[in-house]
Amino acid sequence: MKKLTLLIAFVVLGGSISAQNQWAFLRGNFNTGTNGVYGTQGVPSGGTPGSRFLHAGWSDASGNFWMFGGTGYGASIGGRLNDLWRYNPTADQWTWMKGDVSGNVASVYGSVTIASNANKPGGRESVATWKDGSGNLWLFGGTGYAGTTADFGSLNDLWRYNPGANQWTWMKGNNTSYLPGVYGTQGVASVLNKPGSRSDAMSWADANGNLWLFGGYGVGYDYNNEGALCDLWKYNIATNQWTFMKGDSGLQSTANYGIQGVESPLNQPPRRQNGCTWTDASGNLWLFGGASFGNPYGIFNDLWKYNPATNNWTWINGDSQMNQNGVYGNLGIPSATSKPGSRSMMNAWTDINGNFWVFGGQGYAQIGFGRLNDMWKYNPVTNQWAWIHGSNLPDGNGVFGTQGIPAPANIPNSRFSAANAFMNGGNFGLFGGYGIDNNNLEGYYNDLWKFVPCSGNIILSPFTGNLCYTGNPITLTASGGSNYEWYKDGVLISGANTSQYSANSSGAYYVKGAAGNCPAVFSNEVVLPSPAVSPFLSGTGIYYPGDPVSVGMPLTQVGQSYTWRLGTVSVYGPIGGNGGNQSLNFNMDLARAGTYRVLSTKTGCDSVFSNYVFVGVVLSVTSQHQMYVLTG
Repeated sequence: MKKLTLLIAFVVLGGSISAQNQWAFLRGNFNTGTNGVYGTQGVPSGGTPGSRFLHAGWSDASGNFWMFGGTGYGASIGGRLNDLWRYNPTADQWTWMKGDVSGNVASVYGSVTIASNANKPGGRESVATWKDGSGNLWLFGGTGYAGTTADFGSLNDLWRYNPGANQWTWMKGNNTSYLPGVYGTQGVASVLNKPGSRSDAMSWADANGNLWLFGGYGVGYDYNNEGALCDLWKYNIATNQWTFMKGDSGLQSTANYGIQGVESPLNQPPRRQNGCTWTDASGNLWLFGGASFGNPYGIFNDLWKYNPATNNWTWINGDSQMNQNGVYGNLGIPSATSKPGSRSMMNAWTDINGNFWVFGGQGYAQIGFGRLNDMWKYNPVTNQWAWIHGSNLPDGNGVFGTQGIPAPANIPNSRFSAANAFMNGGNFGLFGGYGIDNNNLEGYYNDLWKFVPCSGNIILSPFTGNLCYTGNPITLTASGGSNYEWYKDGVLISGANTSQYSANSSGAYYVKGAAGNCPAVFSNEVVLPSPAVSPFLSGTGIYYPGDPVSVGMPLTQVGQSYTWRLGTVSVYGPIGGNGGNQSLNFNMDLARAGTYRVLSTKTGCDSVFSNYVFVGVVLSVTSQHQMYVLTG
């Protein structure tokens, strides 16, 4: 395969209008398997971290990208790493800040809550991370080395790093590996409480100084409860105490999706690890995807919201079934039907407008399973996903372009377990991960990328409620942009260029316009379906026991679902109509006698009923008369 040629240019750190939703390759190597160049600790240089995956990333208030540990290459000896790096986008320089130049180093704990220059987490991978309101960086657990190199396993130690002092502090947890949690009483903080040892947990930081931790793979309340977990914890920085808030202390819990969009104290996400998270402006905690390597076994694409004020979960979007392919739709256009496929070990950001972004991971594309490099944006206001960039197929090659210059064709190689953080200017930074390079060599990367997102949203309303088009015009309103163009079913509506449009037919509507620093932003899609069509049933009659009966529904409608009722009891369904025959077929007996009717539902429209069908059964036959039952 032909090798790529690197074109060196000055690094462009800003983003022009033409550069929105584009990638720029900043630093590192095109290929996998590169050793680190460390330079002098604390001194910016031309050095760069070695290739790695399962590492952690943060951003600070100045827009610097911080990166810690993972599994990969040190200066010469690799393994589980504990080196801490800072990348300054303005100077385009990495600085090795703390830790060791080789892998597989033990932790130095010192004393609990006492900072020291000698303290350091040992080499490890798959930690949970946070940034607090004071700019400190936090990490929890992972898989790696405790107080000695002989003590290797999953960890539950909590660390704080102060960038100003360049010091680590061991704050909580144990200095040995593989220990069960102490759950205490649910909802009650205690100095004794602590999560069990684990890796690949999911984390959030809220505005009240609390750090949140969910699931991961590790140990529950005893050593017999190791696997994917679903326990939710809150850590109070001020009191240095953990609280077990929700879920299960072991592996016994059963997932409960409930009703999509409806909050309930009974709702519970399945046990998982390697999902991604966001925090919204209202303080809600969001969770997407991940994997479970227990029971159930598979990968998710479900989206959940947790409300700390009520201590309840809500299933918001995605599937309740595992291992789902993605539905990509049209590039850049949000849709109620679009959704990322099931995946884990992906990257996630929240932008300045409150949108959630997901990149890559390992999972299901539109067709096939593998490493991914697709970029998705989710708007929590409209509850719609949009495929923004990248391939809808797995294991795609990278396009590096000119170093430092965003371009529409640029794209990182498909990968999972990279590190990400904000950079200055609201850009997203991505470093490393695991995948296949353009020379078909599989391994770890050390390439650093910047993604320049669109900074504006256009919202088309109304986007919820009963939107069925019944013959009366429906006014649609666009907000957040300018220079509007209206589309119906993907076709430009000639002359429609104001903020409002009176829709006079059923269909799927969206708007394109300028918003923020982007000249071409697509709104969410608003679908105005036609009313549900009442199904027509046949099959009324009187039958002998054992006779074949067909209560006929020979014509169904695409987009409608059907539930059969016997009297007032639902006996079958709902089943989706596809335009074909959905008749109810059975052999006659007494229990089948009665009045049949079908309820048909269609999203956004009122439900409708079919006509009645009466089915009777012959009980006995004599020479003088025939006895039968017909109910209804």
